[in-house]
Amino acid sequence: MKKVFATILIGILIFCFWSPTFCIVKAEDNDWWDSDWGYRKEITINHDMVAANLENFPILVHSKSTDFSCHAQPDGDDFVFVSIDRLKQYNHEIEYYDSSTGELIAWVNITSLYSSEDTSLFIYYGNPRSSNQENIAGTWNSNFIGVWHCNNFVDNGIGDIKDSTIYNNDGTTQEMEFEDLVDGKISSAFNFGGIDEKVLVIGSQNGSLDLTDYLTLECWWKASDLSDSYNTLMGKTSSMGAWQYEYRIKDTYDLKNTYSFFTYGGDHFDNFSRSIDTWYYATVTYDTNDIALYNNGEISIIHESTEIKSTYAEFGFGAAGEYGNFFKGIIDEVRVSNLARSEGWVKTSFNTMNNPEAFLSVGSEESKPEENIPPNKPEIDGPYEGKPGVEYEYSFNSTDKNRDPVMYYINWGDNNTEWTEYCDSGKEIILKHIWDEQGDYTIKAKAKDINNTESKWSMYEITIPRFRARINLWYEWLIESFLILEKLIIFFFQN
Repeated sequence: MKKVFATILIGILIFCFWSPTFCIVKAEDNDWWDSDWGYRKEITINHDMVAANLENFPILVHSKSTDFSCHAQPDGDDFVFVSIDRLKQYNHEIEYYDSSTGELIAWVNITSLYSSEDTSLFIYYGNPRSSNQENIAGTWNSNFIGVWHCNNFVDNGIGDIKDSTIYNNDGTTQEMEFEDLVDGKISSAFNFGGIDEKVLVIGSQNGSLDLTDYLTLECWWKASDLSDSYNTLMGKTSSMGAWQYEYRIKDTYDLKNTYSFFTYGGDHFDNFSRSIDTWYYATVTYDTNDIALYNNGEISIIHESTEIKSTYAEFGFGAAGEYGNFFKGIIDEVRVSNLARSEGWVKTSFNTMNNPEAFLSVGSEESKPEENIPPNKPEIDGPYEGKPGVEYEYSFNSTDKNRDPVMYYINWGDNNTEWTEYCDSGKEIILKHIWDEQGDYTIKAKAKDINNTESKWSMYEITIPRFRARINLWYEWLIESFLILEKLIIFFFQN
């Protein structure tokens, strides 16, 4: 019997190996990142939207789900982003979360992002006791000098516009009003009036924003008017007009609404014309060899680098720093880096912000696996006495609190044991057994679920009497040998 069962078991294992979809699959505790979190969703990044293999890349996760509003904390503190192998917690920053609708806008630093295969991760939530899991500064690595999401309330107080990087280059609104916070490309953004409104980083004359060798400037913008000659998105130009670097849309007779990157060494522009009331993703990179101007994530032109000199001016956006050249329209997601970002980085940045729904997909909600509880010890029922050589039936029944299928291990007490096949929890099974010799026996049984969790032992005593067996055997032999005796015995007892 044991050999037969072993053969069947090996066959099942081989079948499961070659056909895994036919096997029972159940989430186990070691498949869950942390038991304090009750829910998760799998996020899959489309590798076709990733232009190169990238490290420490901030992706945009924009998802709206009633699962979030039902199960996450109202402030979103319990959102956690975890690698698919559950070994790494990714740094993230929540830009916006509305608990009434379940709309989440978050930036997640993916340590390794691939262009040849999809990258997957989990978002966990549903922990009412969790502290805030954000690591805002860690989301933006040290090459980011400034990241302004343009989603802070405007009060013209010092540092009212927050920088997300470790450099704390908080901006201060100049001549702006509460109503200047409007809907943007990502979430909220600033609407600049084009006359005297801007954001200035006080105290940035030197330090991290005083870049002269390598830089990347980027933002989203939508102009309401481009009739001025110089519509500056951001820059570091002194009040006296000394240019360190300035990124603008130039509107002149020969250059109609083209990008212009202006430095101490000269003006560099592309040949694309832009329109009002249209969102554009502006990027310029600079190193000691090249100046690359991008149009919505694609290189439009590359110039030979010219010198950048420090002017000890303050950096700002919505204008040329301390100087004028004010921009009229909406600006969102302003970033400055201290290196020239690669072409693949810029293209992927455009993709994740321009079309987050195509950049990644968010799967359905999964709930935490129930704690696996061992099955109840089996109930045994059947004769408690018998004769050698006679087959008897016994029933076994165990209930698994997780409703998992169970199998039974039976020890008949005479050196014979067997495992059954899996059956439904709570379903009674019938087994038969023969004891060859007289004596007292203890039937022992335990149940095991599909998670290999076993119940306690059940025991059932049975007696195969030596004396009764001998009398019965002698009586049967006597009757079979002398058939007339049966009639005489019946006649004797009836009279």
